[in-house]
Amino acid sequence: MSSPCVAEVHRSALSIRTQPRGGEGNDLLRRHALLYTATMPTDLVANAEHPELRSSSDLEFTRKLLLQVQGQPEVRARVLEFVDRHPDALLRSCQPGHLTGSAVVFDAACERVLLLFHRKLQKWLQPGGHADGDGNLAAVALREAQEETGLPSLQVYLQPIHLDIHQVSSAKDPAHLHHDLRFVVRCPVVGAEPVGNAESTQLAWVDLATAYARMPQGEAHEMFDRARAVATAVWRQ
Repeated sequence: MSSPCVAEVHRSALSIRTQPRGGEGNDLLRRHALLYTATMPTDLVANAEHPELRSSSDLEFTRKLLLQVQGQPEVRARVLEFVDRHPDALLRSCQPGHLTGSAVVFDAACERVLLLFHRKLQKWLQPGGHADGDGNLAAVALREAQEETGLPSLQVYLQPIHLDIHQVSSAKDPAHLHHDLRFVVRCPVVGAEPVGNAESTQLAWVDLATAYARMPQGEAHEMFDRARAVATAVWRQ
Protein backbone atom coordinates (compact mmCIF):
# COMPACT_ATOMS: atom_id res chain seq x y z
CA MET A 1 0.00 0.00 0.00
CA SER A 2 3.01 2.32 0.30
CA SER A 3 3.39 4.95 -2.38
CA PRO A 4 6.04 7.65 -2.94
CA CYS A 5 3.41 10.25 -3.82
CA VAL A 6 1.52 9.59 -0.57
CA ALA A 7 4.77 10.16 1.31
CA GLU A 8 5.13 13.46 -0.55
CA VAL A 9 1.66 14.54 0.60
CA HIS A 10 2.64 13.78 4.19
CA ARG A 11 5.85 15.79 3.85
CA SER A 12 3.81 18.62 2.37
CA ALA A 13 1.50 18.56 5.37
CA LEU A 14 4.49 18.56 7.72
CA SER A 15 5.93 21.62 6.01
CA ILE A 16 2.75 23.65 6.43
CA ARG A 17 1.48 22.73 9.87
CA THR A 18 3.33 25.69 11.39
CA GLN A 19 1.62 28.17 9.06
CA PRO A 20 -0.83 30.61 10.66
CA ARG A 21 -4.40 29.44 11.09
CA GLY A 22 -6.63 31.50 8.88
CA GLY A 23 -6.86 32.61 5.27
CA GLU A 24 -3.16 32.68 4.41
CA GLY A 25 -2.37 29.34 6.08
CA ASN A 26 -5.43 27.66 4.59
CA ASP A 27 -4.60 28.91 1.10
CA LEU A 28 -1.06 27.58 1.42
CA LEU A 29 -2.39 24.24 2.62
CA ARG A 30 -4.66 23.96 -0.40
CA ARG A 31 -1.88 24.93 -2.82
CA HIS A 32 0.51 22.33 -1.40
CA ALA A 33 -2.12 19.58 -1.43
CA LEU A 34 -3.23 20.36 -4.98
CA LEU A 35 0.33 19.85 -6.24
CA TYR A 36 -0.28 16.11 -5.84
CA THR A 37 -3.83 15.91 -7.16
CA ALA A 38 -2.85 14.39 -10.49
CA THR A 39 -0.71 11.63 -9.00
CA MET A 40 -2.55 10.49 -5.87
CA PRO A 41 -3.27 6.74 -6.08
CA THR A 42 -7.06 6.35 -6.00
CA ASP A 43 -6.81 2.61 -5.36
CA LEU A 44 -5.95 3.41 -1.73
CA VAL A 45 -9.56 4.49 -1.11
CA ALA A 46 -11.77 1.71 0.24
CA ASN A 47 -15.24 1.10 1.62
CA ALA A 48 -16.10 -1.46 4.27
CA GLU A 49 -16.36 -4.33 1.76
CA HIS A 50 -12.89 -3.78 0.28
CA PRO A 51 -10.57 -6.83 0.59
CA GLU A 52 -7.83 -4.63 2.07
CA LEU A 53 -10.08 -4.15 5.12
CA ARG A 54 -10.25 -7.80 6.10
CA SER A 55 -9.61 -8.33 9.80
CA SER A 56 -6.22 -9.69 10.83
CA SER A 57 -4.98 -10.82 14.21
CA ASP A 58 -1.38 -10.77 12.96
CA LEU A 59 0.73 -8.11 14.65
CA GLU A 60 3.08 -8.20 11.66
CA PHE A 61 0.25 -6.67 9.62
CA THR A 62 0.02 -3.90 12.22
CA ARG A 63 3.77 -3.32 12.12
CA LYS A 64 3.58 -2.78 8.35
CA LEU A 65 0.88 -0.15 8.85
CA LEU A 66 2.91 1.60 11.54
CA LEU A 67 5.94 1.73 9.25
CA GLN A 68 3.89 3.70 6.71
CA VAL A 69 3.53 6.68 9.04
CA GLN A 70 5.63 9.55 7.70
CA GLY A 71 7.56 12.18 9.61
CA GLN A 72 7.18 10.81 13.16
CA PRO A 73 10.23 8.58 13.68
CA GLU A 74 10.40 8.88 17.47
CA VAL A 75 6.73 8.17 18.10
CA ARG A 76 6.75 5.34 15.55
CA ALA A 77 9.81 3.77 17.19
CA ARG A 78 8.13 3.90 20.61
CA VAL A 79 4.98 2.21 19.33
CA LEU A 80 6.93 -0.46 17.44
CA GLU A 81 8.93 -1.16 20.61
CA PHE A 82 5.69 -1.43 22.57
CA VAL A 83 4.29 -3.91 20.03
CA ASP A 84 7.48 -5.99 20.21
CA ARG A 85 7.23 -6.15 24.02
CA HIS A 86 3.48 -6.88 24.15
CA PRO A 87 2.15 -9.69 21.97
CA ASP A 88 -1.32 -8.83 23.32
CA ALA A 89 -1.05 -5.17 22.24
CA LEU A 90 -4.26 -5.46 20.20
CA LEU A 91 -6.34 -6.29 23.27
CA ARG A 92 -7.78 -3.75 25.69
CA SER A 93 -6.75 -6.08 28.52
CA CYS A 94 -3.10 -5.28 27.73
CA GLN A 95 -1.57 -2.96 30.29
CA PRO A 96 -0.09 -0.42 30.51
CA GLY A 97 -1.79 0.29 27.19
CA HIS A 98 -2.98 -0.99 23.81
CA LEU A 99 -3.40 -0.18 20.13
CA THR A 100 -6.35 1.84 18.89
CA GLY A 101 -7.52 3.23 15.56
CA SER A 102 -9.26 6.54 14.87
CA ALA A 103 -10.64 8.52 11.94
CA VAL A 104 -10.65 12.14 10.85
CA VAL A 105 -14.06 12.13 9.15
CA PHE A 106 -14.69 14.69 6.40
CA ASP A 107 -17.95 15.66 4.76
CA ALA A 108 -18.47 15.16 1.02
CA ALA A 109 -16.84 18.48 0.13
CA CYS A 110 -13.86 17.85 2.46
CA GLU A 111 -14.56 21.19 4.12
CA ARG A 112 -15.77 20.06 7.55
CA VAL A 113 -14.76 17.35 10.01
CA LEU A 114 -16.98 15.46 12.42
CA LEU A 115 -16.25 15.68 16.13
CA LEU A 116 -18.00 13.92 18.98
CA PHE A 117 -18.21 14.86 22.65
CA HIS A 118 -17.14 11.68 24.45
CA ARG A 119 -19.48 10.76 27.28
CA LYS A 120 -16.85 9.05 29.47
CA LEU A 121 -13.86 11.30 28.78
CA GLN A 122 -15.87 14.56 28.66
CA LYS A 123 -13.98 16.10 25.76
CA TRP A 124 -14.27 16.61 22.00
CA LEU A 125 -12.58 13.89 19.97
CA GLN A 126 -12.44 12.35 16.53
CA PRO A 127 -14.23 8.96 16.21
CA GLY A 128 -12.13 5.95 17.15
CA GLY A 129 -11.73 3.05 19.49
CA HIS A 130 -10.09 -0.19 20.55
CA ALA A 131 -8.66 -2.73 18.13
CA ASP A 132 -10.15 -5.62 20.12
CA GLY A 133 -7.81 -8.10 18.47
CA ASP A 134 -7.94 -6.68 14.93
CA GLY A 135 -4.49 -5.69 13.68
CA ASN A 136 -5.92 -4.01 10.57
CA LEU A 137 -6.22 -0.61 12.19
CA ALA A 138 -7.58 0.94 8.98
CA ALA A 139 -10.55 -1.41 9.34
CA VAL A 140 -10.79 -0.53 13.04
CA ALA A 141 -10.86 3.20 12.29
CA LEU A 142 -13.54 2.80 9.62
CA ARG A 143 -15.65 0.50 11.80
CA GLU A 144 -15.48 2.88 14.76
CA ALA A 145 -16.43 5.79 12.50
CA GLN A 146 -19.45 3.86 11.24
CA GLU A 147 -20.57 2.82 14.71
CA GLU A 148 -20.05 6.20 16.36
CA THR A 149 -21.45 8.46 13.64
CA GLY A 150 -24.07 6.38 11.81
CA LEU A 151 -22.96 8.03 8.55
CA PRO A 152 -23.60 6.08 5.32
CA SER A 153 -21.16 4.90 2.64
CA LEU A 154 -17.97 5.87 4.47
CA GLN A 155 -14.66 5.62 2.62
CA VAL A 156 -11.22 5.31 4.20
CA TYR A 157 -7.81 6.18 2.82
CA LEU A 158 -5.82 3.05 3.56
CA GLN A 159 -2.49 4.62 4.46
CA PRO A 160 -2.30 6.08 7.98
CA ILE A 161 -1.65 9.79 8.30
CA HIS A 162 -0.73 10.22 11.96
CA LEU A 163 0.29 8.36 15.11
CA ASP A 164 -0.07 9.43 18.71
CA ILE A 165 0.48 8.08 22.21
CA HIS A 166 -1.74 9.58 24.88
CA GLN A 167 -2.95 8.69 28.36
CA VAL A 168 -6.58 7.82 28.95
CA SER A 169 -8.33 7.50 32.31
CA SER A 170 -11.82 7.66 33.71
CA ALA A 171 -13.70 6.89 36.89
CA LYS A 172 -13.94 3.21 35.88
CA ASP A 173 -10.63 2.73 34.07
CA PRO A 174 -7.15 3.17 35.56
CA ALA A 175 -4.76 5.38 33.61
CA HIS A 176 -3.27 3.65 30.57
CA LEU A 177 -1.87 4.55 27.17
CA HIS A 178 -3.59 4.50 23.79
CA HIS A 179 -1.21 3.98 20.89
CA ASP A 180 -3.51 5.48 18.29
CA LEU A 181 -3.10 5.16 14.51
CA ARG A 182 -5.11 7.75 12.58
CA PHE A 183 -6.73 7.55 9.12
CA VAL A 184 -8.69 9.87 6.83
CA VAL A 185 -12.35 8.94 6.25
CA ARG A 186 -14.90 10.68 4.04
CA CYS A 187 -18.68 10.57 3.85
CA PRO A 188 -19.54 11.02 0.13
CA VAL A 189 -23.24 11.62 0.79
CA VAL A 190 -23.98 15.34 0.52
CA GLY A 191 -25.96 16.63 3.50
CA ALA A 192 -25.55 13.45 5.57
CA GLU A 193 -26.21 14.03 9.27
CA PRO A 194 -24.61 11.88 11.97
CA VAL A 195 -26.44 9.73 14.49
CA GLY A 196 -24.39 8.99 17.59
CA ASN A 197 -24.35 6.01 19.90
CA ALA A 198 -24.07 5.68 23.68
CA GLU A 199 -20.40 6.72 23.70
CA SER A 200 -21.10 10.37 22.90
CA THR A 201 -23.51 13.10 23.97
CA GLN A 202 -23.05 15.40 20.94
CA LEU A 203 -21.85 15.18 17.35
CA ALA A 204 -21.06 18.17 15.17
CA TRP A 205 -19.76 18.98 11.71
CA VAL A 206 -17.24 21.79 12.20
CA ASP A 207 -14.73 23.69 10.10
CA LEU A 208 -11.04 23.21 10.87
CA ALA A 209 -10.76 26.44 12.84
CA THR A 210 -13.44 25.17 15.22
CA ALA A 211 -11.80 21.74 15.35
CA TYR A 212 -8.50 23.35 16.39
CA ALA A 213 -10.31 25.25 19.15
CA ARG A 214 -12.21 22.22 20.47
CA MET A 215 -9.11 20.01 20.39
CA PRO A 216 -6.35 22.46 21.31
CA GLN A 217 -3.56 19.91 21.74
CA GLY A 218 -0.69 20.40 19.31
CA GLU A 219 -0.75 16.80 18.11
CA ALA A 220 -4.41 17.18 17.17
CA HIS A 221 -3.60 20.17 14.99
CA GLU A 222 -0.87 18.18 13.28
CA MET A 223 -3.37 15.37 12.70
CA PHE A 224 -5.95 17.73 11.19
CA ASP A 225 -3.35 19.41 8.97
CA ARG A 226 -2.20 16.10 7.55
CA ALA A 227 -5.75 14.84 7.12
CA ARG A 228 -6.82 17.97 5.25
CA ALA A 229 -3.84 17.76 2.87
CA VAL A 230 -4.55 14.13 2.02
CA ALA A 231 -8.34 14.56 1.77
CA THR A 232 -7.92 17.54 -0.54
CA ALA A 233 -5.49 15.71 -2.81
CA VAL A 234 -7.51 12.48 -2.95
CA TRP A 235 -11.12 13.64 -3.12
CA ARG A 236 -11.20 17.26 -4.29
CA GLN A 237 -9.93 16.63 -7.81
